[in-house]
Amino acid sequence: MPIVDGYEATTTIRGWERENHRRRTPIVALTAAVLEEATHRTKAAGCDAHITEPVRKATLLEAIRDAVEGNQLDDGRNDVANLKEETCPTE
Repeated sequence: MPIVDGYEATTTIRGWERENHRRRTPIVALTAAVLEEATHRTKAAGCDAHITEPVRKATLLEAIRDAVEGNQLDDGRNDVANLKEETCPTE
């Protein structure tokens, strides 16, 4: 990514969500990094899942579904009223 990497972008998004009392956005990391350290780093940044390339379509769709469903359970709400589009600064 030209301005920030995925770890920094995720950390920024998570901070913005906390500061603005927003619902958690599902974030799935798709990477070529297969080492366990990379998995820990993506989780520490706030990613909901870590998927390594090459990836099967079914694996990616399952990770997205799990991240979305998990965030709905964590949030305790199933409404979508608070999903208006806003921008999150990255710099």
